[in-house]
Amino acid sequence: MWKIKLTLEGGMIHTLNDVRTDSPGWSECSPGKIEQLNFSFLGKDPNTLKESQYDLCLSGMDEYNFFVEASRSLLNNSIRILGFWFLGKILKENKVVGFVIKDRVFEINTINGIEYSGCASSGWKPGIPNSKIIFDIARR
Repeated sequence: MWKIKLTLEGGMIHTLNDVRTDSPGWSECSPGKIEQLNFSFLGKDPNTLKESQYDLCLSGMDEYNFFVEASRSLLNNSIRILGFWFLGKILKENKVVGFVIKDRVFEINTINGIEYSGCASSGWKPGIPNSKIIFDIARR
C-alpha cells in the first residue's frame, strides 16, 4: 500500500517506493512503456468517515505522470506533503485526466499543458495507448 505498481509492456510488474518518502522512485525509473498504473491507499469513506482501502487505476494512456506536491518551511526546513498527483495523457485528444489525493480526492480532466495550476507538469513516462481508457478509483 502507498506504492505505485506499474504494469509494463509484456506484463512485467515494477513497484516503486512508498510515495510518502523523500524518494518515491518515479523520477529515477525508466520502465519502458507503461500499460497500467495502480495505486492503493487508505482514505476515509465520505459517508461513514471510517478508514477504507481504495485502488486507483490509470490505463490505456499515451503517457503517465506522478509527482508529489509539497511545501518547505523557511523557518525549520521541514517539508509538508500537500498532495499526490496521478495523471495520464489521452492520445489524440490533447487531454489530461487523473486524480489528486489531498485531504480528499479530486478528479483531473483538463487540457494538456495546464494540468498543474494552469501550468504544464514534467516527468511524463511513455504509455501504451489503446481504446479502453481507464481512470478510476474504487473502494476495496
